Amino acid sequence: MNPPPHSAPADTVEDKLIALREIAQQSPQLHDRVSEALSAALGDVLSGDRELPGPARYIRATMKARLVRGQVFETELFRDPAWDMLLDLYDAHLQKRVTSVSSLCIAAQVPATTGLRYIAAMEKEALVTRRRDAIDQRRVLIEATPIAIEGVEKVARRFAQSI
Repeated sequence: MNPPPHSAPADTVEDKLIALREIAQQSPQLHDRVSEALSAALGDVLSGDRELPGPARYIRATMKARLVRGQVFETELFRDPAWDMLLDLYDAHLQKRVTSVSSLCIAAQVPATTGLRYIAAMEKEALVTRRRDAIDQRRVLIEATPIAIEGVEKVARRFAQSI
């Protein structure tokens, strides 16, 4: 088994996750173990959401439900990359952090080329903005616009009212 080509050390969590995913894809057994570990880690990260306001709780619960659904139905049939990206961007907004293109692709579980198409479409609809990372010019950062934030919150409120 040859290690994946790597031009620079993994500096960010996103870079490390991408490198780990590339390594795991070389072996079905390793892929399953890595997927389980990443799912458990994500579950731990999302478990501290009881103190969050209503819309944020909905977003976290939706992210968890989509993760579980993906584990149960191992198919791409139920994917919704644009919505997954918006949920991740909303969560980043709540945490006052920006998100890289690679992180959004991981959140949506899509290849970079697919993710870039969705990002371009969302940018055209004024749902996201993109800019170069001031520290690392190779990275492109994506942020949800106020229109996207308001839309996600509106969906969350309507959902909360319906249950």
